[in-house]
Amino acid sequence: MSCCPKGSLGHLAPSESYVQKGTVVRFQDLDLYVVGSGETAVIVVYDIFGFNGGRVRQVCDSLAEQGHTVVLPDFYRGEAWDPANFPPPSIPELRAWVDRKGDWESITKPDLIDRVVPFLRNEKKVTGKIGILGFCWGTRAAVALSQFEGLVHAAASVHATMTDPVVAAKATCPQLFCPAGNDAPVDTVKEILDQKPFGDRCVYHPFPDMLHGWSVRGDLNDPTVARDVALVFDLVFSFFDKELKN
Repeated sequence: MSCCPKGSLGHLAPSESYVQKGTVVRFQDLDLYVVGSGETAVIVVYDIFGFNGGRVRQVCDSLAEQGHTVVLPDFYRGEAWDPANFPPPSIPELRAWVDRKGDWESITKPDLIDRVVPFLRNEKKVTGKIGILGFCWGTRAAVALSQFEGLVHAAASVHATMTDPVVAAKATCPQLFCPAGNDAPVDTVKEILDQKPFGDRCVYHPFPDMLHGWSVRGDLNDPTVARDVALVFDLVFSFFDKELKN
């Protein structure tokens, strides 16, 4: 498994005209982009282009407008994959970098469990359910965090390419998968989740016309891309409304 399959979209610089609605705060040793003040919360895990890549903060702002407290952690600590080095020289090189910067056991897991969730509960006073949304490599963290029952209550994965069926089998809450046309199929994962008590609440919506990265890096001047960007976030918003607010 690897993120960013052949044909994936490259880096998209943040819009200079868009006014971000959140603020960056420091919690322990971790920077967080924070927006919204709802009783429910969504944790967003970015793609390889990092803390302010593409439209990821606009997604956070839009989630906040849906009534959630939203937090985007900077797991990479100020670093991101160099846009000038994309496509990567080799998939093994990219995979090694992702494993080093976003290793589940030593970085992402402790950041989420020991920093992000306590920040939401104790600092932001979130009393309701928490969801997690991952893009690209971040979908690995979204699925993995959902193995801890009661910690998060819904996980959404957009252009997922690193979903390990073994990890998916440990999931304890409903999942949303929105793969692009060049992403790996999630058929095996679906077969596993179908056997779960919440299996009928999982959602699978492939986007065969899209390339990996389209949701936050696609060209919105392309009508087909704009259509599917709107659709994928309609699905994400509806999924979290159903699972977090009921």
